[in-house]
Amino acid sequence: MFYFLIPGLLFISFFFLFNAIDNRRVSNSLFLTIGLFILLLGFLVMWVEDDINGDALYYGYLVGRLFVILIGLALILNGLVVIKKEGRTLPNILSLAFGIVLCLFVSLTFTDGFLQFEFIKKVYLVFIVIVGYYIFIFVNCVISAALYQLNRPRLNQDFIIVLGCGLNGDKVTPLLASRLNRALSFYLKQKHRTTAPRIILSGGQGADEIVAEAFAMKNYLLSKGVPEQHLLLEDKSTTTAENMRFSKKIMDGLKDTYSSIFVTNNYHTFRAGIFAKRAHLDSGGIGAHTAPYYLPTAFVREYVAILMLHKWIHLSVTVILLGLIIIM
Repeated sequence: MFYFLIPGLLFISFFFLFNAIDNRRVSNSLFLTIGLFILLLGFLVMWVEDDINGDALYYGYLVGRLFVILIGLALILNGLVVIKKEGRTLPNILSLAFGIVLCLFVSLTFTDGFLQFEFIKKVYLVFIVIVGYYIFIFVNCVISAALYQLNRPRLNQDFIIVLGCGLNGDKVTPLLASRLNRALSFYLKQKHRTTAPRIILSGGQGADEIVAEAFAMKNYLLSKGVPEQHLLLEDKSTTTAENMRFSKKIMDGLKDTYSSIFVTNNYHTFRAGIFAKRAHLDSGGIGAHTAPYYLPTAFVREYVAILMLHKWIHLSVTVILLGLIIIM
């Protein structure tokens, strides 16, 4: 009866094992997600086998669909708020678009009457399976990001890398200030506990910026009382991947062995951790506070960016699923 417990708990065990080895692996949360999915599916199958619960299952399914629609509507409203506060740019409309897809996805499940034609059934099934797959990946990304927030680095770091994220003229934006404040908090805690780490300010000059982000970040921390000798500038990078590679090059030039962490906003820590791993940088991340209204849009944007990091894998899975459905 509980045959599903063994594979479900096995996947969850894999998660704890591999997460203890390296918490930056994307596959870690995939093990956890699959394990939880197997357990949930197993309990649902047991529930369905009990005819007494037939009505409860139907109403539970109905409530579940309504819940997803409410999430979709919340994302739509959040997208409208972000567009109003931050402007109408492609990244800022992502939560709006994602909410519309969710509502459309669930709304179609209420319209079973139109499924009387075989062709429409095929199209409907393709839509359900493909969107379902990307929702599964989204859930996996949510779990990954949530787990990464549990990272608590020790107060024995040689370097703190602060990732840049755009300027307002020659001044840091509130978003970048939150990263610098988070780094400053860690810096002061370690300074009072052991020895002060050096802070690498990583960010080049964009086409629309009058100074390098690293320069503005340095001025901000100087104004907060951080000694100039504790600040290192990395002013060439324009992407997160370059932030990690170029910062590693600076650290490698100063010490043979060292420990380091990076600081970014909480929604960005997981993806930044992937780039740190790709740069062969053994560095964990800590997240700075982000305005609550901006979090859904920011995370949907991170989700899309993570999809693009493994786009050929996801495209291959999509094609395989599509092919299997067509030949059924």
